[in-house]
Amino acid sequence: MTDKQEPNDEICSMSKKFEAITTTDKNSHDRAGGNSSLIISSIQQEMRQDSEEFFLSRGAKKDIPERIIFVVDTIRENDCTPFEIGSGAKFLPLEMIKRVVEIFICAKGTISRKHEYAIVELTGDIVHWLCDFTDNPKSLINHLDRVEDVALEENSRGCDLTECFQLIVKKIDLEWSSREPNSLTRVILIYSRSHCVPGFSDPTSFRTLMENPHFFTDVVYVHEPVTDENECEEIYTKLGELDVKQNSYIFEVGRNAAALHNTMAKLLAHPLQRPKQDDTSYVPQYLETHDIQTNV
Repeated sequence: MTDKQEPNDEICSMSKKFEAITTTDKNSHDRAGGNSSLIISSIQQEMRQDSEEFFLSRGAKKDIPERIIFVVDTIRENDCTPFEIGSGAKFLPLEMIKRVVEIFICAKGTISRKHEYAIVELTGDIVHWLCDFTDNPKSLINHLDRVEDVALEENSRGCDLTECFQLIVKKIDLEWSSREPNSLTRVILIYSRSHCVPGFSDPTSFRTLMENPHFFTDVVYVHEPVTDENECEEIYTKLGELDVKQNSYIFEVGRNAAALHNTMAKLLAHPLQRPKQDDTSYVPQYLETHDIQTNV
């Protein structure tokens, strides 16, 4: 599994601060490779054909406010492996996810106070809109604190994302024709299951959202150590299929707290101010030319 972004002083600086908050341990990434797949593949083809017509990259302001929806997976699987930081303290995945979301909100607010955030809880195939859009970090953090993990149901092997995107369609009012919209909407899906492959029973709502040039989807996959006993590789591949417009950032993180903080720092970048993920580099140019290794 590979990470994709471009040197950006502000983001690199924030990334280092996030790493300092937790541990200096390193993480090794491995990017993985039904009907739902065929449908998503069809959507991808259509979106790629329209990519050259994506007028926002040419006409809209690059600093318009974001409305960010955190979709947080709350499922706790059996024999869940905790995160362990440098001090030896251990945290369940949801605890660490809540922590990095809180840091993200505070950090994004230092860049611009115009951004707003909402929180959606993904439990099984059921979704709950926990917090409506707000720029008040205290309100967001209070809602996050009330989110609790839920044990995975026995024999559950899949996760239908249909209801999640249906709910988002109902809750947001996207602009379709304005060349300078009042805001952009971005979903950051934080998925944490290693045995449940995501998909769609009905991709209509997802298709509708992704056809809108003011809508973006990013993914952070927080998974167990990859083994023959789990489905991490297949799950990561399925999540990668959500990048139908080739402008999403799709990351995976094992049980490494520093890597999770670093990944969230990479998502601070505004969708209109970042390159495609495959074109990104987090090594300053002068270091690349001198072949100096870094820990980023």
